[in-house]
Amino acid sequence: MCNEMTTSLKTEVLESPLEIVLKGSNTKFITAFKELLLHPVYSRPTLQFIESSVKLAPNRARVLAESEHGRLIFIQLLKQTESWYSGEDNFYLHLLNSIISQLLSADLGNLFLSTFSEPIVNEDERLSLLKIVDAAIDSLLERKSTTLDCQPLLEILFRDFTTASAQAIPFIRSADTSPEYSDSLLSQLTNIWNRLIVLLDIYQTILDNQPSLKPEILKDNIIEELVSLLGEAQKSLPRRSKLADLEKSASKSSSGNVSDHDDLDPKDFPLIKGKIIYLLGTLVQENKQVQDLVRQLQGLELVLTNCIIDLNNPFIRERSILCLRYLLANNPENQDFVAKMEAKETVSEDALHEAGYETELVNGKLALKKRT
Repeated sequence: MCNEMTTSLKTEVLESPLEIVLKGSNTKFITAFKELLLHPVYSRPTLQFIESSVKLAPNRARVLAESEHGRLIFIQLLKQTESWYSGEDNFYLHLLNSIISQLLSADLGNLFLSTFSEPIVNEDERLSLLKIVDAAIDSLLERKSTTLDCQPLLEILFRDFTTASAQAIPFIRSADTSPEYSDSLLSQLTNIWNRLIVLLDIYQTILDNQPSLKPEILKDNIIEELVSLLGEAQKSLPRRSKLADLEKSASKSSSGNVSDHDDLDPKDFPLIKGKIIYLLGTLVQENKQVQDLVRQLQGLELVLTNCIIDLNNPFIRERSILCLRYLLANNPENQDFVAKMEAKETVSEDALHEAGYETELVNGKLALKKRT
């Protein structure tokens, strides 16, 4: 059928706007479209046709979300995305990134994130969409000449994050028992872990490039969600900081036999704690209300306990020390809290020094002061 429909597409579809095809009632065109996206020869020109149509008039991409046929085609793109990520040819991902970038630039990102959620798409397709959105936001914000307003995306990003966090917690609580999962459950766990990673990265990218959106992000209960997830992770997830682990990692690195994350096990939810602490550091900076909230949620001690090396969370020590510095800055209550922990010998003196503080006796009590 694919060969039979190719001629029709060339003479009727490629000469017509994308809207005519996707809004039409001819299901043969849609079936052919889907088959062409799977075809090793015709998938390229078909994707190019969609990309060029959207590029010429980004607002016409609404039809991909608002028409039944458009949704079917876009879902087919999402189904293909993971195989494109694992392939060596970046051509398809480049075109897909261009399509999503056009959508975001035309303020259609919220429409697509809202439309292509469950039950319209499954969890794997949702993850593919988030990955593409993450890459597109990153590339758009790198271009200083491009204007991208991420504010409309925040509500649905927070919804996705709270959903993924809730789904992750049962798996995280089981991590210290070293459970054996079925293939289906392991696939679900890996999907949840990846979604959390991508969402944390999106938040960080937005804050790094559009810090003015921090108040909007804080309007949601993002601090509560982050500290809660960090607390669950701290209680149950294994920490790889033993000498044997460090020596093994150093040996692999020196021999060139290891990539950044190829020895990480999704069941340990690696990278999560480090990314949460990094994001917390960005959110608490120069904001006493948020600094206090983190302390009230027992987040300050969580940051303090991560001022050590953990191979499951590269750079977590450095990120924790930086976050600690922001938590203590111009905040006497937080400084007093840490001084009391130091008196109980539950705080690393080295970590305090690297954060720019040291202890001193004042009227017989330990207090923190800035190092000179």
